[in-house]
Amino acid sequence: MLSLTEEYREVLNELKELEELKKTKIFLDSENNRLKNEMDLLTTELEGIAFIISSSDSYLSSFEDNKNRYLKIIDDLTSKKEIIMSELTEFRSKMKIVKEDMDSSAKLQEDLIHELHDISNEKGIVIKRLDAIKVGLEKIYNEKNIRVPNLNLCESLLKHIYTTLKDTQNRMEVSVLLKK
Repeated sequence: MLSLTEEYREVLNELKELEELKKTKIFLDSENNRLKNEMDLLTTELEGIAFIISSSDSYLSSFEDNKNRYLKIIDDLTSKKEIIMSELTEFRSKMKIVKEDMDSSAKLQEDLIHELHDISNEKGIVIKRLDAIKVGLEKIYNEKNIRVPNLNLCESLLKHIYTTLKDTQNRMEVSVLLKK
């Protein structure tokens, strides 16, 4: 059999082992608690990451919607720009035509003013000639009455010429007035 000392050693060894097992158990319990805490912490972090991923997905979806909306707005603005540019080009061409018309009108007005001055000068000349003709006709009329009593036919002819010339003078005066 075993001696007491040996038994005692065995018991002591078993007690040491038990003590070691106890320490190991305490260590493993503390490790277990630490790992549980770490697992809880990691679970919380994973939930946070899942929430971040979810909010990131909604942000990306919102961003994509905004991007599409802004691209559509840019397309619309591009179309409007093209329309405005064509209207601007049309407006510029109309302005060019208006400027050419104004230049032509100014030139025409200048030419008409020169023509009016020329007509006024010619009118003065014609009036002087008509006055001279009138004086000449009056002289002829006086001489006719004095010298030749049988010239009634000449008299009516001279009256007709005088009336025609006077009518022409009046028409020219009206024409000059109308052109002013």
